[in-house]
Amino acid sequence: NDSLHLSFPHSINVGQQPDGVTVTVVASSTDTAYTKPNLNYNQEIAEETVTQSPDDPTGAMVVGAVAENANTGSTAIVWGATSPFENYYRQLSGYGLRNFDVAANSLFYAIGYEDFLANLPSLAYDAQPQDTPILADLEHMGVIRFVSLILIPFGVLAAGLFVWLSSRERRAEPGKRVA
Repeated sequence: NDSLHLSFPHSINVGQQPDGVTVTVVASSTDTAYTKPNLNYNQEIAEETVTQSPDDPTGAMVVGAVAENANTGSTAIVWGATSPFENYYRQLSGYGLRNFDVAANSLFYAIGYEDFLANLPSLAYDAQPQDTPILADLEHMGVIRFVSLILIPFGVLAAGLFVWLSSRERRAEPGKRVA
């Protein structure tokens, strides 16, 4: 259940386009939405100010649009709120909030990122002998495990024990002479 959260969005009025310009609506509100014209965002907004009144325009409103000019090749992406680009909503993506995805995809679309990935040059190189993978069957893997897990650790332990025993001082036994 993915959703897009826009805090205090402004609706976008799509007007008559000049020749060569196409506008695509990418996000709109539901049919039950309403807007508050002339709302002053520079002062504290009380609940009574945003409560729907009979005079408020209602219906589906455009909150995200893409305008493309075929003559110049330019692209403009317009959102009716800054919410898709706010870091706070990135933390809520695990709950199905897709604001960050919308922001990233908007930027990728605007710069033609898909075209960039499609036109990457491929580098050709000659195969080198050192690039050949080393493969081992089950029998060889058993030998490698035995040597690395048993033979080397216990061999080092035995060598250390031998060095320790051969270098320790001997105690003089009663009645025997120490040379």
